[in-house]
Amino acid sequence: MPLALPPPAVAAAERPASLGVIEIELAAGHRLQAEAGADLTLLQGVIAALLDR
Repeated sequence: MPLALPPPAVAAAERPASLGVIEIELAAGHRLQAEAGADLTLLQGVIAALLDR
């Protein structure tokens, strides 16, 4: 029984151009950079961890 891998989800040439970078500077002196399309819930968790909340 031959096995085959599925095709890649999106070829490199088909990927959309980067949406840009968001940089957030926190009062504690930390800086967070993320792509503009990043998951906001994940970013909130990272910020909370940096602020020890």
